[in-house]
Parts: sequence; C-alpha cells; structure tokens
Amino acid sequence: MAAPWLSRLAVTGQTYASRSKLVGMAQATVPTRHGRLARLRPGWARSEHPVYRLESGRRVANPALRVLQKGFLPLILATAGLVALTIAVLFGPRQLLWNPEGAVTNTLGALLFALVMLQAFTGAAANILVVAQTAPVISGEVELQSWGLLRTTLLPLREIVLAKYAAALAHLRSVLAGLVVLRFASTVTGLILFAYFLREVFYFEPSRLSMWLREGMWIMPTIAVLLFGLWYVSQPFVQFLLSGAIGLVASTFTRSRARAVAMALAGRLITWVGSIVLNVGLIYGLVFLLIVNWAESTSAPLQVFRSMPQPSPQQVAFVLGSTATLYLLVVIAVQVGLIVGGLALAQRRARRIGG
Repeated sequence: MAAPWLSRLAVTGQTYASRSKLVGMAQATVPTRHGRLARLRPGWARSEHPVYRLESGRRVANPALRVLQKGFLPLILATAGLVALTIAVLFGPRQLLWNPEGAVTNTLGALLFALVMLQAFTGAAANILVVAQTAPVISGEVELQSWGLLRTTLLPLREIVLAKYAAALAHLRSVLAGLVVLRFASTVTGLILFAYFLREVFYFEPSRLSMWLREGMWIMPTIAVLLFGLWYVSQPFVQFLLSGAIGLVASTFTRSRARAVAMALAGRLITWVGSIVLNVGLIYGLVFLLIVNWAESTSAPLQVFRSMPQPSPQQVAFVLGSTATLYLLVVIAVQVGLIVGGLALAQRRARRIGG
C-alpha cells in the first residue's frame, strides 16, 4: 500500500529543488506579505515540501485533530474569562469590604495565581498532545514498513525528519495560540501587580527611589527583571518545541507507535520533574547563600560569612541582579540546547533505522 504514494513522493523529491528555486524567484519578484513570511521559513517547513505536504495531508484527514484545532482556543478563552469573572464577582467585592487598601493588589494576586494554575494544567495537556503527535512520525513509518522506501527518495534525511517534525507541530497551532493567550493575560496581570507594588514602595519611601536612581542600583535588577519577562513570555514556544523534540527522539528508538508515545510521555515527565527539582534546589541554595548569609553577614547562619564585612546596598543590588541575570541566561541556553540537541539526536538515530 505504501508503494504508490512513495513513488509519487520520489518523483516529487527529484523536482523539489528546481521547483523551490522557481517559487523563490516568484516570491522575490512579487514582494507580497505572504511571500516575505514564507521566505522566513526553512524549506522543509513549507507547504511545497513533499514530506511536509504528505504528513500534513495525513493529519488533515484525522477528524479528532480537526476538532482539537477548532475547539482548543475557544475553550481556553472561555475558561480564562470564566476564571476572571468569578474572581471579579466573588473575590473583589469581599476585598473592597474587608480590606479596601489592599483590595486591588489582593484581587490581582488572586487572578494571577488562578491564571498560572490554569497555565499549568493546559500546559500539561498541551505537552501530552504534542508528544502524542510527534512520537509516531518515524516509528509509524517503521511499523508500516515504509521508512526504508521513504529513504530511497532523493530527499536528504535531515529534511525528511525535520519536515515531519514541522508538519506535526503546525497542526497544533491552535494549542500553541491558547497557551500564548494565557501567557499574555498572566503577563499583563503580573505587570500591573508589579507596578502597584513599586508604587506602594516608592510612594511611602521616596528617598529609596532617589537612591536607586542616583546610585545606579536599578541597572542590574532591571536587566534581570526584563530578562525574566522575556523568558516567561517565550516559554509556550520553548516548551512546545521541546515537547516535539522529545517525541521525535522517542520515535527513533522503537519500531512501535504505541511504545514511542509511552516512551515520549515518560521522557517528558522526567524532564519536567527533573527541571523543577533542579531549579528549586539551585534557587534555594542561591537564596540561602547570597541573601540569608552574605547580604546579612552579621547574623548569617553559616559561620564563614560572619567574618565578612557587611555589604552595602549597592553591592547587594549588583550581586543579586547579576546572579539572577546569569541564572536566567543559563536556563535559556539549556532549554535551547535541549531542543537543538534533541533534533540532532533524532536525525542521527533515524540514519540507523532500517526499513
């Protein structure tokens, strides 16, 4: 059954390079917005790529995936709206009655907490969906005994693997859009809450604001806060790509689609739990060393810090801001490295798979 479409794919693969040149020339001649956006995508992630088109066609025929594509984003919007309305109706008036001074900050804090929890649950569901869609892309071909025939085409192995990866993720764009909407809502809520916090601090202690501005204490903490915002906003995209890479790697380690999905889910769970444990441990250690001991050396729990001179507020702000900035840079580098390394490992493993 695999021979007819593979023979067509072989012919398409032979003419793909020349046809891509013609498409590129046409896009360069007619600088439309669609053409400019298309040129930003690699060749294996475009609709004219034969493997990408083949994989997309298979997924279009999946009725459950079509329902998911149409229903995930409206469901997220409805749930987020219901959560916000519930907090505004039930929590806000109570705060205004019993704690009018802190009503705004408490209500925003409750809304932010609810949005973060909602993100956690929807993010877990999205990771499962992404893994379930990417884990069978190669193992399914091997199980159907069509992988060897697919390799006989003139398309490079790298393009075959990455085109399948891109096509699987492209059909989950609505899932990613829902996560981005939630992340945007929680980011705006967090910024408003942070602005109220700064207003309270600097309004009652204006001398602290002048000291921060005059002595440059704001530079490194501001860089750390901006970098944290960038990291936080980018996480839906990063986790989306990371889950797909984990599923793709699992797809090259077994010849069964079911085992590949189970392996990918286990790998994603291990990655998630491991990252939480590692980050909590590192952050706790840094807080204990730098804030509890070094910043308050006169009353430090560790004896070695008591002999050190008490650091100035400028030194504390610089060291803590620099440490947070460096930590975030390392986290971002590790996440990007896991994605790139996973895709490279999947290509290396796919080269060893027989028909």
